Amino acid sequence: MAHIAPNNDIISDEVIVFSEDPRIQELQSCQVIFPNLDIDYGGLKGCLAIPFTIEHGLDINLSVNSKVTETVKLHNLPAMILNFQLPEEYPDDKPPKLYIKCNLLTSNRIKQLELALYDIWNDMKDHVLFSMIDYLHDRIQNHVMDLIANPYEIIDAQTYLELINFDRTIKQQEFENKTFSCEICQQDYKGIKCEIIESCGHVFCNDCLYDYFSSCIISGDVSKIHCPDFECTKKYVENNKKLVDSTKSQLNPLQINQIMKSLLLPTLSINFLSKVLLRDKSQDLVKRYYTLFKEERYDLISNIFPHRLIPCPRTGCEEKIFRENMLDNLMKCPKCKYAFCANCFHSYHGDYKPCATIAGSDWYNGVNVEHIKIYMESSETDPEYISIASHYGKKKMLRVVKEYEMDLLFKQFKEENDVCDCPKCKTPIERIDGCNKMECKRCLSSFCFLCGESIHDYSHFNEPSSNCYNLLFFGAPGHDEIVW
Repeated sequence: MAHIAPNNDIISDEVIVFSEDPRIQELQSCQVIFPNLDIDYGGLKGCLAIPFTIEHGLDINLSVNSKVTETVKLHNLPAMILNFQLPEEYPDDKPPKLYIKCNLLTSNRIKQLELALYDIWNDMKDHVLFSMIDYLHDRIQNHVMDLIANPYEIIDAQTYLELINFDRTIKQQEFENKTFSCEICQQDYKGIKCEIIESCGHVFCNDCLYDYFSSCIISGDVSKIHCPDFECTKKYVENNKKLVDSTKSQLNPLQINQIMKSLLLPTLSINFLSKVLLRDKSQDLVKRYYTLFKEERYDLISNIFPHRLIPCPRTGCEEKIFRENMLDNLMKCPKCKYAFCANCFHSYHGDYKPCATIAGSDWYNGVNVEHIKIYMESSETDPEYISIASHYGKKKMLRVVKEYEMDLLFKQFKEENDVCDCPKCKTPIERIDGCNKMECKRCLSSFCFLCGESIHDYSHFNEPSSNCYNLLFFGAPGHDEIVW
């Protein structure tokens, strides 16, 4: 590095001409020791940035309304800035003029540091600039927890993100300046030509990662999109097997949701893949990967959690929605925002309009009728019972079975008595007496008790083309012989 002598001549690294002024000599010496020290020799002043590098990391909490919402551990924080100027009376009669700036420290803590630096001059009354800088370095490197509370609380989300990005930038700079051996081609590269898999720390050159990931995506083998290291691949397969095996036991809703999040989260982030596949400027490879990944995961989820993954019924939308709460029939597509019923797949109609059915259907309240029958006939220790309870949720199955049994009894009652459903609102209506023209007391619609067709007047029974022609009083108690 070139140094500027008092006469403003540029001096090379090999030759340093020190000034006869002892104050400038001190500044020159400090600049040799601290290369990032910015000095104005003419004004006898300077500025030094002392970075916070915390070996074991510092917990940073983001608090909203006095409640911690996020926590991250950072190892690099924005530097403390020391500004100083040497007066004419320095060093015998006056200390350097000091000003410390650091957004991480409270004003009281900064004041304490400045007083500690002045104490150094009071004790020595000599050239103390190096001692002052060395003191600050020591406080930051070895006693940082005395300066900054751990965890460090932040109430501003923007500041929180800025600290995270600062730490990430410093780590990336350090990584780019190091040399690594690619674990695929075994060649040595500077970090700027490599990528590191954050979850395991394995490093590969950009060319090898691009060739490997692009070939996997083009061939459709997206299950290989993870760290290429052999041990990581082995661990990936074992973890997937454990995850699938865990679904064979009875799970509570929280466990199911945790498994779902694990299944739907790519092993490598989309941002990381986009960076590795940067030379594919259209990003078609990334889009293809994400599409294939979702399809593969949806197939897996459909196998281990039948009837929880529901396709959006809206035409043209291919999104699939995971049903977290089996007791809630309201489903909302995150892509097209369509709200629909999980049982009948029509627009959501709330609880006021039932959609459950027994006759002519394989499903009842979102549960396969065959599964209901098996569940009713099995004991709690049977594998079929445990599997069905895990798939649908035990609480839901207990409720559905109870409703199913009651509906069967009610269906039998309707068959044995004069009861039918209103064709409009499905309210059960019993005919005690009178003709076959019925009026629902709930929705006030009129219908034929014999065929269930909605009608407005008695013409339904008067027209020869009607299936109920002349049957106005047919089957009515006490009117077996009467026709219209």
